[in-house]
Amino acid sequence: MLDKALCTRVEKEPDMEKIAEEFHEVWDLTCRNSFKISRATKTASALKSVPWWSEELTILRKRVNALRRRYQRTRDNEDLREQRRAQYLDVKTKYAAKIKKEKITSWK
Repeated sequence: MLDKALCTRVEKEPDMEKIAEEFHEVWDLTCRNSFKISRATKTASALKSVPWWSEELTILRKRVNALRRRYQRTRDNEDLREQRRAQYLDVKTKYAAKIKKEKITSWK
């Protein structure tokens, strides 16, 4: 029944953009009313974060992970693998030292 009504409406309407726009609005409204959107409250997000974490640590973590992936994916060339392993371990050590320093600074 609904399909027939939509078909006749589409056939009679000369402006297809208008029908598509109305359909999108109805679809969007239906989804908003049907699905529960949960957002983290300020207290929940405050409890999960640590006061000493910084943007610099986030960037370092991403760098360490990228270097680890690069090292792990290198399999054919043994010299290149050792070079990337050394680079990864060096940056990982600096990252761990930076975390330790930030924690100590925060606690003082």
